[in-house]
Amino acid sequence: MNIKVAPQKNGDTKIEMSFDYKSLDALLQEATSGINAIAQAAAGDSSGDLEAMQLITEEAMKQSLEEAGFRDVKVKSTGPCRIEASFTGKFENAFADDNSSRFTISSSSMAQTTSQMGEEFSSMADLLMIPSLTGEDVSAEEYTALLSIIYGATFARELADSKVTFTLVSPKGKQKKTTVSLLELLVLDEDLVIECR
Repeated sequence: MNIKVAPQKNGDTKIEMSFDYKSLDALLQEATSGINAIAQAAAGDSSGDLEAMQLITEEAMKQSLEEAGFRDVKVKSTGPCRIEASFTGKFENAFADDNSSRFTISSSSMAQTTSQMGEEFSSMADLLMIPSLTGEDVSAEEYTALLSIIYGATFARELADSKVTFTLVSPKGKQKKTTVSLLELLVLDEDLVIECR
């Protein structure tokens, strides 16, 4: 997952992000296959062709971001289970002055941002029972074990191996990249501060 954060001096922040959700999509396809088969049998459809349910659609994500009050929203699918999005809005955890910018990631900022991002993101966060959002104090190992029990070892392992790259852009165009484990963010116990001068 890549997230580019460009705070402006006027208080706005432009966000550009791209992410691949292949593992989560496969998990939901497997979980709903039985439900889809039952629905087909009830409808008298014996073709065996299950219609794939797309986890995130361009239209739904764009609508969710716009309803959350973001501006200049652009969303496009760049392949199977891969989405790119950009939008502008106010984020209390992003700051810029004439020479520098700062972006702080904390449990409270993650909760605020998730709720601000609309129903699509909140639903995904609910599915993952993210400790940083629920306030539960669990270790990365405990959370991975929980995900493994609920969603399977493969999903838990892929999530544990995932990385998030944040690129912070200063008002003068300088960039600072920071890569962290997705798991570290999901069980965040201390603030992560990224600064660019």
